[in-house]
Amino acid sequence: MHILILCAGLGKRLEHKTKNKPKCLVKVNKNTILGRLLGQLSTVGVEKSKIILCSGYQKEKLPKDYLQIHNKLYASTNMVYTLMQAFTELEELFLQKKETALIIYGDCLYDINILKTIIKYDLIEEDIALPIDKKWLEQWKLRYENPYEDAETLIYKLDNNRLLNIGEKTFEPKDYMGQYMGIFKIKGDSLKLFVNEYKNLPELCRNKISTTEFINLTLKKIHYKVIPTFYKWSEVDNLQDLSIAESKF
Repeated sequence: MHILILCAGLGKRLEHKTKNKPKCLVKVNKNTILGRLLGQLSTVGVEKSKIILCSGYQKEKLPKDYLQIHNKLYASTNMVYTLMQAFTELEELFLQKKETALIIYGDCLYDINILKTIIKYDLIEEDIALPIDKKWLEQWKLRYENPYEDAETLIYKLDNNRLLNIGEKTFEPKDYMGQYMGIFKIKGDSLKLFVNEYKNLPELCRNKISTTEFINLTLKKIHYKVIPTFYKWSEVDNLQDLSIAESKF
């Protein structure tokens, strides 16, 4: 298995914090977001050679001792584009040798137990597994006056955890069974299907589609399974998020 860390974004909403560095290098207390994640991966036994940094803005500031795949169009494309570029450039590893891939957002902080859970998780009948936050409402209430304004639907079958819907808005509490956490694992045998579904999209859609939009669009062809979790995590999109993350980690 190889791990791809998505750290190409501009991080404009963090204002002065990202003026001269990518968002993943913003400090949360005494450590950067990326530094914390790399340290955790080392702790659970992941070798540096198994980690790929998918870069964009201020790529030269990232650690030099990791393989880096650069998205030159980082200012006008989305995370899915960045990820697919990495799969394309490393075609032999992922599409020919069918290496399992673990994708992690570079602007999120995770309890180490989330990482342990997904790393050890065996993909069997499902193509993709994604941990979800079952305590999401507690965290969203800290970030938004009305949590449902930002939250996205996430519906799954209770008997087998198969994902049925994600990334939409209904404002019906029953449709928000958890929240996506910016981390998912793709079975090696399923990578070609995942990439081909993306290639079949119109070009404009490929450049701008979000991860949850893409997942929702491919639910009929790709088997996604959720892993309900109750561990703490934080996404750092703006200065308020940064303050919340500092209080949690």
